[in-house]
Amino acid sequence: MKIFKDIGNFNASDPHAGIELEQIPVLWQRARSLMLRNRTKPLLREGFLNIVGAIEMLAGLEYHHDNIVRLSDDLAAGAVLDETWLYHEAVAYVNRLGQFHYFAKSSLVAKAVPNATATIPTIEKFLPFRMKHAAHRSIDVPRGESGDAQILQAMSFTRSTSRMMTLKPGVLDLWSPPNGVADAVVMAEFRQRQWRDSYLTFQLYDEGHNVHLKLVVQTDHPQVCSEAFGLLATVILWE
Repeated sequence: MKIFKDIGNFNASDPHAGIELEQIPVLWQRARSLMLRNRTKPLLREGFLNIVGAIEMLAGLEYHHDNIVRLSDDLAAGAVLDETWLYHEAVAYVNRLGQFHYFAKSSLVAKAVPNATATIPTIEKFLPFRMKHAAHRSIDVPRGESGDAQILQAMSFTRSTSRMMTLKPGVLDLWSPPNGVADAVVMAEFRQRQWRDSYLTFQLYDEGHNVHLKLVVQTDHPQVCSEAFGLLATVILWE
């Protein structure tokens, strides 16, 4: 089965041949081109499946981020959508984030970058979302968390309890929910304005550090991808 670990046993052409890496805007596609242009590097001859899988993790992060942006824009335009779809995308996003954490901890990566998790601090910062809610929920499988922490962590990606929003830069907090019982038209306009002026935000209580983490996929994603690509590039090019 070792045949599957050597990139030399696979034929694939670079879809961006002739284009400078820096001109490839999508980072997972840039990482794939970097890999295909460096087929003789040693870690690609022994850990191709590790590395190509990590590139697919980066592609997954980009995919779920793009879906969150698209759905948020649709809601801001007045589309009638089930907001729960965004929560599904966010859970998938942090699960891909968790996969990349374990890639960084692998023995293959350690050959090129000892203590590689130190090079992906944003990914590590948001890892509790994956560990306490997405991979499994602490309220279902407690691992020493207090009862209050279990409840707070279970609420992180649950639309049923609340929705947290963060104002976009430059937007003044001048609006508030309608007073009393508003009719359907007024509430629809209010929700549309929320989505236009704010980013969907997810919060999780990290009991170990006694902090409330806030994840805003639309604004945190660029740094997440930058860190992931940087580590991938170092691993691919190592010799």
